Amino acid sequence: NLLKGKWGVYDLDDVVAGARYLIEDGVVDPSMIFIDGESAGGFTTISAITFTKFFTAGASFFGVSDLESLMKSTHKFESHYLQGLVGADQGPVYRERSGYHHAHNITTPIIFFQGTEDKVAM
Repeated sequence: NLLKGKWGVYDLDDVVAGARYLIEDGVVDPSMIFIDGESAGGFTTISAITFTKFFTAGASFFGVSDLESLMKSTHKFESHYLQGLVGADQGPVYRERSGYHHAHNITTPIIFFQGTEDKVAM
């Protein structure tokens, strides 16, 4: 329930905090901190690379890059699920949390694995 209304905020904070803990504990080399994810995890990966400078590289596997597009093209049975996760029906919060609209901020290497026919995760 903590993620409700905060998708793209709390999940991003969580992965950075988890990686920071692993660095501080000496488990991970901070010069080689990589993030990857699929679908919703890909959304978090794109957000981490777009909105932070914490990770040294990333890979998004069919990740969501644009919440507005997702809202317009998602499956009917999931249409209201997204509103609960984002906390709004539409509007600026969708653009604010979408890496697609902030791609100009990306300075960290990231690779995208995306199907050309995928109309949901785009």
